[in-house]
Amino acid sequence: MSNKNKSRWIKDGCIGQTSDKSFHGAKDYKGKPTDKPFNRPFVVVATNKKDEMAVVKITHSPKGKRLKHGLRGHDSRIRPYVFTQDEDCKPIKPGTKFKLRKERLSKDDLRKVQRSSFRGNRNQAVKNRNQVRKMKGRKPKWPRGKPPKKRT
Repeated sequence: MSNKNKSRWIKDGCIGQTSDKSFHGAKDYKGKPTDKPFNRPFVVVATNKKDEMAVVKITHSPKGKRLKHGLRGHDSRIRPYVFTQDEDCKPIKPGTKFKLRKERLSKDDLRKVQRSSFRGNRNQAVKNRNQVRKMKGRKPKWPRGKPPKKRT
């Protein structure tokens, strides 16, 4: 049995569905009206032993980075924002709000998603890494040794 802080059941690259209102910071989201409660696909980029997930939304926006194979052959893109909490500030777990499908992202696409989300010293990449570290129960790590100063 390995000692890694990863889920035994949820693998990186799993694809799931939810609504846009289920993500942290989206309580007042007003998107397109739709009949479907699960209209937003996402991909799992990290997990912990408690089956909590860090996810990235899959979009069709031209601002996103294109995935090579995409979902079911469609033009799929991602934007490198990692979510670890739902709208109630609770960890994202599979269940009634977040449903996992049997599909998985290809290895090339998963590598591209993880690299664009976690690599480098961009502010967003540092925030993403620290969110995942917090989810896994570790201290946040800053690129220059100190947390960034808050602007007033």
